[in-house]
Amino acid sequence: MQAFQVGLDSQSISMNSINQLLKAVFKEYPIQLLSFRGPYVLLDFVDILCSDRDNEYKKLLSDVKCRTVNKQYAQWLLSIRSFALINMCWSIIKFYRKTFKENLALAGKNNENDFKNRLSCLSTKSIASKNEQSKSSSNSSLSSVDSVKSDDSSKNSSSFVNNQRLKSAKIDIDKISRHKYSYYLEAIFKNDFPDVLHYLISTKKYDPCILDEQGRTLIFRAVMNEKPKILSYLVKRWPCIDINKECESGNTPLHAAVNKGNLKLVEILLESIENKVSNKLNDKKIIKLDIDKLNSKCMNATALHLAVWNDFNEIAIKLVQNGADPFLMMNVFFML
Repeated sequence: MQAFQVGLDSQSISMNSINQLLKAVFKEYPIQLLSFRGPYVLLDFVDILCSDRDNEYKKLLSDVKCRTVNKQYAQWLLSIRSFALINMCWSIIKFYRKTFKENLALAGKNNENDFKNRLSCLSTKSIASKNEQSKSSSNSSLSSVDSVKSDDSSKNSSSFVNNQRLKSAKIDIDKISRHKYSYYLEAIFKNDFPDVLHYLISTKKYDPCILDEQGRTLIFRAVMNEKPKILSYLVKRWPCIDINKECESGNTPLHAAVNKGNLKLVEILLESIENKVSNKLNDKKIIKLDIDKLNSKCMNATALHLAVWNDFNEIAIKLVQNGADPFLMMNVFFML
């Protein structure tokens, strides 16, 4: 508000005019940011601003609702929006990092400085790109800021060529696109953040049913990382995920949980047997837990076999109580 203080003191502008201007250049505040989807709006901002997805952040930073014939005014408006968005995001991030200082210490101070530098560079780059866009519209009799677009024909051409190369190499372009948020998962599982995972899935940034390079589902990865909160979220919220999907070793998530000797993980997986009602957010078919699933790559061992083999008595009892067949035989061969 200090930028307008001189005008306010001289009464050459009014507070109402300032509010109208801010409403035009920063339309998300306060209604959208204070709505029930406000946290998602903010996370979208941070995600786009920290990415290399040029088209998305250009669209974000140029989304203003003002019209002017003055190119310099247009540049100022775009700069105000860029400044407001980036500073708001950074201020909120600093607030949470200070509030949750103990948790954030794991990330290290270098990450904080790196993130700030990325935002600073982005601010300069974005404003410069918007200035170039404004200059390109000089032949127009009326400059509409909300319709300013850069000439992306060269980029589109390059993208087309790359897509053709991928197709010729028989690489699934859509599959690559679905993986662009995969790098977040390591941090999610490391820090046990089911709410962040929920954000990525519910905003369709990540497909919950996708497999990693080892053929593992998100459920399997939650088990391997021994994260009960994430596992419980996935089992209850996304029953469409194949809970019986084997990885390369032939183990299912239940096999893996038993091998870990983690009773809590086993109990969470067993709870899915009782989950017979599909979540309203999912239209896909529910996949129920197969408690007697065989591992064909390990002597047809079931989860119960592994529990007995490793002397995990509590887990073995829990499996039998939930319907595991104690009479199934493993393909064990003895050398005479």
